[in-house]
Amino acid sequence: MTTIIQARSFTIDLPEAGHARPVINGITLDVVAGSCLGIVGESGSGKSLFSRALLGSFPEDAEVSGTLRLGAVELTSAAPETVRALRQNDVGMIYQDPRASINPVHRIEDFLIEGVVQAGMLSRSEARERAIALLRRMRLQEPEAVMRRYPDELSGGMLQRVMIAGALIAEPSVLLCDEATTALDVTTQAEIVALLNELRVELGVTLIFVTHDLELAGELCDTLCVLYAGEVMELGPTAEVLSSPRHPYTAALLESTPRLTGDATRALPSIPGVVLPLSSAAPGCVFADRCRFVTEQCTSGRIDLVTVAPGRRSRCVFDHLPEEQR
Repeated sequence: MTTIIQARSFTIDLPEAGHARPVINGITLDVVAGSCLGIVGESGSGKSLFSRALLGSFPEDAEVSGTLRLGAVELTSAAPETVRALRQNDVGMIYQDPRASINPVHRIEDFLIEGVVQAGMLSRSEARERAIALLRRMRLQEPEAVMRRYPDELSGGMLQRVMIAGALIAEPSVLLCDEATTALDVTTQAEIVALLNELRVELGVTLIFVTHDLELAGELCDTLCVLYAGEVMELGPTAEVLSSPRHPYTAALLESTPRLTGDATRALPSIPGVVLPLSSAAPGCVFADRCRFVTEQCTSGRIDLVTVAPGRRSRCVFDHLPEEQR
């Protein structure tokens, strides 16, 4: 198995902004080519910031340390022209809101083919042919007619399929999906997730699926990375993480997820408090002030991400969660 993404103690700090802690703090993980990594967590956990770092995009005045490698490119030290080439050829991005990402005064054809034509990757006729084929693969009827339309003539689900086609037109090896289904209704979400899974199998593309929805990640991802306050709380095979979480934060996220089964009159649990603000630093676990299992050990020093089972890592003083949390 080939590792296509590798992070080692990857950290992003913004000292000039007066932050008391890094916005991304010591992420270490590997992503195998052709697999799907799910990055989950609350708003403010660092999910989108990490996914944009995989595009070689870092906040202004950021201090970046550690290693973040995509293919043969070390992103923390890559030259601007190397990063541009990477974005043109190797990495595609699907954003949360397609209407905010597609120019409303340009036709769909212009959105899809302009980049690869200007980069000299394809002639206009070749690009148009590939775009139509991709729209057809996206299960859009009459793709030639779709090419002539403007974004406001398409529904949200149709436009997200156009976004996916646009991300794939350069035939990237990695596809970043940043909350790519959040703005869609549940039925369309399921269709998009099924489509992404088909593309992964058929094209061999590696997916990074950023979401706050663990159940949705469970439908698509091979591995789950649970982020909180810029740190990895838990990492492991999706089925195992969802069935037997090893970190209280993962378990709390699962408990607060709405489900169709169970007692409909039961109040949905919530996680008290808020994500640790960037203006505050924690002497120990960053989740300690919200955790019902906090001990003195949790707040007396940094908690490392350690192996708790084959293929599984957790940043917690407990090897196994207390029985009532499982």
